[in-house]
Amino acid sequence: MRGRTGETLTKPVLIKGAKAVDAGGERSADLLVSGNTIREIGDVPGGDYDIVAANGRFVTPGLIDCHVHLTGDATADYFATLRRSEAELALLCLSNAQKALEGGVTTMRDCGGYKFAEVAARDAIHRGAVPGPTLLVSGHFLTMTGGHAYLVGREADGPAEYVKAAREQLKARVDWLKIMASGGVLGPGANPNVAQMTLEEVRAVVEEGRKAGKPTAAHAHGAAAIEAAVEGGVASIEHGTYLTDALAERMEQRGTFLVPTAVAVRAIAEAGTGRGIDAESVRNAERVLPKHREAVRRALDKGVLVAMGTDAGTPFNEHGQNARELEVLVEYGMSPQQALSAATLHAARLLRLDTHVGLLKPGMAADLLILDRNPLDDIAAFRTSLKRVMHGGCVIDL
Repeated sequence: MRGRTGETLTKPVLIKGAKAVDAGGERSADLLVSGNTIREIGDVPGGDYDIVAANGRFVTPGLIDCHVHLTGDATADYFATLRRSEAELALLCLSNAQKALEGGVTTMRDCGGYKFAEVAARDAIHRGAVPGPTLLVSGHFLTMTGGHAYLVGREADGPAEYVKAAREQLKARVDWLKIMASGGVLGPGANPNVAQMTLEEVRAVVEEGRKAGKPTAAHAHGAAAIEAAVEGGVASIEHGTYLTDALAERMEQRGTFLVPTAVAVRAIAEAGTGRGIDAESVRNAERVLPKHREAVRRALDKGVLVAMGTDAGTPFNEHGQNARELEVLVEYGMSPQQALSAATLHAARLLRLDTHVGLLKPGMAADLLILDRNPLDDIAAFRTSLKRVMHGGCVIDL
C-alpha cells in the first residue's frame, strides 16, 4: 500500500505469461496495465513497460464484498461501537478497509456504520489522502423502534418517519440505503424470523432512494420480511435465511439479488459462548445455520443472482479474511466458477459498477489479484495463495 506495503505505478506494467481467470473462464494471456486501467489483454508485444513475470500464475479481478461493517471490529461485543469517539471510529474504518484490500477486496459496500465515520473514510480514500478499496456506504441503517440492532441504527415507525430517516442518510451523501426488514441473530430479544417493517414502510424508503438515484438493500431473514422487501422494490436481500421457492422465483423475476453473508452466522456458531458471545445469539446462529444453507441452494436452483457479502465486522468475522465467504458458498453448493462470479461480475452488477470492474478486459479498472493457485480448482486460493493486489494505480506485494 502506498508508503507502507506497496508502490505507486509510474509507467505501464506488463503482466507477462499469466493465466487470466474471470467469470468468462480461464485463458492464457498477458495483461498491459496503464495507471488503473487494463489497456490490453492477450498476446501483448514488447514495449517500454515495467515487467511482472507471472510465470503461469493466475490473475483474477479484485474481489467485491457487498456487505461489510467497517465500524465493527469482529470482537464478541458488536455494540462496542457505541463506546468509541468519532475519531476512533474513522480510524477503525480506514484500518479495516485497508485490511480488506490486503486480503484481495478491491471494492466494498458498507451496509451500516455509525456516526457517518464510514462516509469520512470513503471520502478520504476517494481523494487519495489514504489508500483503500473503492468504498460505497449506507450511513445508518433504518430500523423500527426497538428493532434489530437499534442501538447503532436510526429508529423510525411508519412511512413518514422512514422517509425522514432516509432523507437524513441522503443528506450525509450515502451511496445506498439500508433497511432492517426483520429481526436478526445478534442482540437481546433477537428473532430473525419476525418481520419488522411493513410493505408500505419499505416502499417509502425505496422510493425516497430512487428519487435520489440511490438503491436500497434489505436485511431480511424471515419469509414475511423477504416478501415485503422484494415487493417493496429493494435491490438486494441480505441474508435471506428463510427463503422459499416462491420467493426465490419472485426474486429471479424482479432481478433482486441475494447476498447470503454465509460466513457471518458460521463464525458466531463456531465461536460460541466460550469466546464471549451471548447464549441467545449463539442459539439463534445454530438454529439458522441449516436454513441458511438451504436458502443458498434454493436461490441457485431458481436462478437468483447471488453476490458475495461477508458481514465482516460482526463477531469473529474479520476484515481481511473476506474470501472465507467463497469457501462457505462452495460448501453450500456453488461451483468455484459460480463463487468467483458472485464475488466479481454479479457483485459489480448489484453495485452498478459492472462497466468498470468485475471482468478482465480492456477498458476495465486494473483491480487485479495475482495468485499462485487456480481458484477454479480450489476456491481457497483467494485466501491462501494471494501474492499481489493491484488497485488504484498501486501495487501491494504481500
